[in-house]
Amino acid sequence: IGITQFLDIGPCSDVPREINGIAVARMGELSVADLARLLSSCMYGFVHHPSFCLAKSSIFAGYCAQGVIPVVAEPFRGEVDGLTDGIHVISPTTAADAKTNGWTGRSQAAWNWYMAHSVRNHARQYVKWMSEAA
Repeated sequence: IGITQFLDIGPCSDVPREINGIAVARMGELSVADLARLLSSCMYGFVHHPSFCLAKSSIFAGYCAQGVIPVVAEPFRGEVDGLTDGIHVISPTTAADAKTNGWTGRSQAAWNWYMAHSVRNHARQYVKWMSEAA
């Protein structure tokens, strides 16, 4: 999929300096602004969560919010929390198709999914429920 460098973001870890000949840059812990700026320049973000945990992951949400295409380690079938492998995320099973048919749709689909699940939308829904109950 054309990866030229891995960025390891967060506390120091034992990540190797390269993976399969691709350099790993250790970025350490970043401020929210620096992280958003960095992610907005990235095409992919790796998430090592099972599919049923993705919608609850702040890392996954951050990728979607910045238009980063989430890459998951394990493919999954069907829809999980509104997410579909090959549409909102890519996996080893769907990467070739995504490469052939274009990456932009995956990035846009992930962003659209996130926008429907943002804190602002949740707050709006709670206000609506509370107004109806009054």
